[in-house]
Amino acid sequence: MLKRILMSCLGFSIPISLYAGTTGKLSGTVTDSQTGETIPGVSITLEGTVYGGATDVSGNYVIYNVPAGSYTLQASSVGYAKTKIENVKIIADYGAKVNLKLSPESIQTSEVVVVAERPLIEKTQTSSISIVTSEEISKLPTRGYNEVVSLQAGVVEDEDTGNLYIRGGRIGEVAYYVDGVSQNNPLTGEANTSLNNGAIEQVVVISGGFNAEYGRAMSGAVNTTTKSGGKSFNGSLEVVTDKVSPDESYGYNIYGGTIGGPLFTDKINFFLSGEFRDLEDRFPRSTASGKLPHNGLSGFTGQGKLNFNIISGLDLEFGGVWSQDKVDEYIHTYKFDIDHAAKRDDTNRSLYGKIKQTIGSKSFYEVRYNNFYNQRFRGDGTHFKDLESYGRSSNPSHDRYYTVFWNENLDTTYTLSNLADTTGFRSGWNSLNGAGGTRTIDNGFAFYDKTGNLVTEDQAAKMDTIYYKKDEGHVFNRYLHSESSYHGVSFDYTTQVVDNHNIKFGFAGERHTLRRYEHIAPATSMHLYNVAQIRGLKTDANPDGLTQEDYDALVKGAFTDVNAYGYQILDPEKELSSGAKDDASTAFFNESENGAKHPVTVSAYLQDTFEWEKFVLDIGFRFDYLDAATKALKDPRVPLGSKLDTTSNVSSDKLDPSDLTDSKVYKKISPRIGIAFPATETTHFYFSYGKFYQQPHLQDLYVSYDFLEYKVRTGGYYFALGNPNLKPEETIAYETGVTKTFNDNMLFGIKAYYKDINDLVQVQNLTSPDLTVSDFGYATYINSDYGTVKGVDFEYEMKRTNHVAIGAKYGLMWTKGTGSNPESQRNVAWTGGEVVKTVAPLDFDQRHNISLNIDISNKAKEGMMIGDFYPFENASANFQFNAGSGFPYTPVVPYNEVTLLSVSENPVRSLNSENGPWTYSLDMKLNKTFNLISKMNLEIYCLVKNLFDTENQVDIYKSSGASNTTNYLNTPAGQNELNANGAGFESVYQNAESNPLNYGQPRQVRFGLILNF
Repeated sequence: MLKRILMSCLGFSIPISLYAGTTGKLSGTVTDSQTGETIPGVSITLEGTVYGGATDVSGNYVIYNVPAGSYTLQASSVGYAKTKIENVKIIADYGAKVNLKLSPESIQTSEVVVVAERPLIEKTQTSSISIVTSEEISKLPTRGYNEVVSLQAGVVEDEDTGNLYIRGGRIGEVAYYVDGVSQNNPLTGEANTSLNNGAIEQVVVISGGFNAEYGRAMSGAVNTTTKSGGKSFNGSLEVVTDKVSPDESYGYNIYGGTIGGPLFTDKINFFLSGEFRDLEDRFPRSTASGKLPHNGLSGFTGQGKLNFNIISGLDLEFGGVWSQDKVDEYIHTYKFDIDHAAKRDDTNRSLYGKIKQTIGSKSFYEVRYNNFYNQRFRGDGTHFKDLESYGRSSNPSHDRYYTVFWNENLDTTYTLSNLADTTGFRSGWNSLNGAGGTRTIDNGFAFYDKTGNLVTEDQAAKMDTIYYKKDEGHVFNRYLHSESSYHGVSFDYTTQVVDNHNIKFGFAGERHTLRRYEHIAPATSMHLYNVAQIRGLKTDANPDGLTQEDYDALVKGAFTDVNAYGYQILDPEKELSSGAKDDASTAFFNESENGAKHPVTVSAYLQDTFEWEKFVLDIGFRFDYLDAATKALKDPRVPLGSKLDTTSNVSSDKLDPSDLTDSKVYKKISPRIGIAFPATETTHFYFSYGKFYQQPHLQDLYVSYDFLEYKVRTGGYYFALGNPNLKPEETIAYETGVTKTFNDNMLFGIKAYYKDINDLVQVQNLTSPDLTVSDFGYATYINSDYGTVKGVDFEYEMKRTNHVAIGAKYGLMWTKGTGSNPESQRNVAWTGGEVVKTVAPLDFDQRHNISLNIDISNKAKEGMMIGDFYPFENASANFQFNAGSGFPYTPVVPYNEVTLLSVSENPVRSLNSENGPWTYSLDMKLNKTFNLISKMNLEIYCLVKNLFDTENQVDIYKSSGASNTTNYLNTPAGQNELNANGAGFESVYQNAESNPLNYGQPRQVRFGLILNF
């Protein structure tokens, strides 16, 4: 007879030492429940898997390379009752320790089943770690791993942008992994990969010091592991929608599914998941009075794993994640021109293959290959990827709506006269003085003579006066196509052949391929290209055509404002190889150095986790090699060479080979150390120290050499040029923590941390110290910012007691520095002013952060009973409360903050000396599962975001400290503008002030069905 004993599993713990990215270690000791003596030769297996082992002469066992997940451990030995431990959690990169006591068969004849629970104190913890399993994720009112991360201690979420900041670090300082493969786009540092909730096995968030295995991150690491297929088939189908109530629907629809199991044989298993997303308003706002226009998202995510257990101890695995999202961006200044607001198309793909082999009973290695790919298009909502169609010789702007909105589609007639241009091209309405005094015009407009009759383009080209109608509103004046990918290989070896020492070492290398095409002003200049195509070259058949010189001048004018490497300047879809010597499209672009960039990163590490009785010492070293692998300016202060240089073939207004040299190579060593020990039986103490380096975002390292020369010579609009010699940014972090348990059911913890951050990237204007040498100045990136972070996290946890579990976190943090992002000083760089370094609260300095989760759950035959019926069995209610103090801002004299024109601010107090209002939200998820037939059930849930429909101000005007007004109209300047523009101006201006993006999300009710089989 099966006897089920619900109890905590003795000795279950998770060492902090880092192992493989998607697997963990299971170890423990087996003893006789009567005598306490250890038992050798006990068979230890994980049910439904090929993983197992046996205890040695001392009764100890260890199983390496166990994929992350939940297992049932079985122990059997002659003379003892078979014992099972259910719900044993293996955490990615960590281990589980399960000690067992076997009962002699003379006093225990039936099978013993024990349910394992993770202890409140992780007794080998040497830094801050949060572990969220798939069971917990299924109950939380969240979607995707990013929302799970936002609930952890030390994590700050900016609801205005959705960005996450861990312990005061900038965007991009967190390493995101899915199944051991980095998801960070090297160009931007962002991670855009999406996952189906049903595919997530666990999310591990490391917000404190992390071991030497982790690099290229300074604030934290998020390791998401997906599920694997088992020995039997299982899967799920899910539908989520908010269209149950059409009046409150935001068009939220998600369709997903998973399936996994054996493939042909038990030695091969697979797992697949997918998700379709159709969101009419991807980020609703509480003051938008419904769905925001042009703010949708349609996307797909696919994920898969294929595991081969070739022979005992040798595994082969292939896997990957692919996602694509098409996103519309609501931009308030385009409210009346919404079809032209920006849109983007993102593709992310990560693939891997790895071999894992266990050697003996105490060692294993892993060899991995991975490939990452990201591509982004961003541009005008109507023309998007059709760059030629952007060209508008007079891009309609803001003449109707008083400089606060871009123009809508208009049908107003304008007149342009006597516009001969002898320079070949110009920036306004461009016409060319050709043979016989003819003129050419841009296509894309309807043209008329003075009597209103429609004329052809050829007829209009020869007219002295042109009448035309605007065919559309303001075209979004930016176009971006970027692509980044890398191939990586790594080797990791772990061994415990030396008693008490778990030693791990490894190395990795990556070679990147980066391409970027950014047209700074296509709507302003691309019509020049169209003009050239309309006129064509002068021939006998085309006497009104252009000379080759004039044709080239127009084309060059159309593409001068292009920063491109890896793509041809005249064609953003055509790749340019690294050499690129024969790929130049025209003679006037020097593309031989503007091919794809191939930075190289190499790393190696050595990590030792020493355990002696209850004392744990983690010590490790990491080596990083960073090579931008491109050409850099020899002297950044004299970018085009000295005007005093009389060397032959050297120009002081052109970029010559003599002005360039190889970029620098950086080699960094990072020591890491962690200590943990119990102060008492119920109190645990730990300390960690580490030095962390991170290569700057690669988009800040590179620039097209043609564009560099052009911007240095001509100046004009602001644009920061990449600097290949940027040093790695550095963080030195200290952390200490203490946790204490009460009645084996409650935990209270305090964690204090401090970080010094140096060599952060910031933009700065560079000018020659001696203008007789060089007249040129330009903006570029340098390592000049620094900051400090200090904080305390308080945590309270109560295990499930009488069906209720509670988790509470409070964070108190001070984040200060000289710049919140690499563009903080852009206005100073634009105007050529002198940078004044001021240490002040950073833009994401949230002083107070509160998170409270209450989960009420019933299992089968639990809860209120009505007759023989349990209406609330297999049901749960989860409540997640979040509160945060407002982000800092700099109070300024009230001015026109919503204008499209450039206006300088006049601060009235010090930088970021005031804070916006607090934000609050309560989310809820109600869940009920119905058992249908054997191994099939139906889960129904209702998820409510912002249950009380709190109107949170997430972005404020600096003039007022509020989200609904700038106070400008109450100033003398505002009154003057109001009087000058008439009554219509006030309503238009107030419309501009009423920006829905200044507010957080409203209440949203979503319903979901999950069929599990």
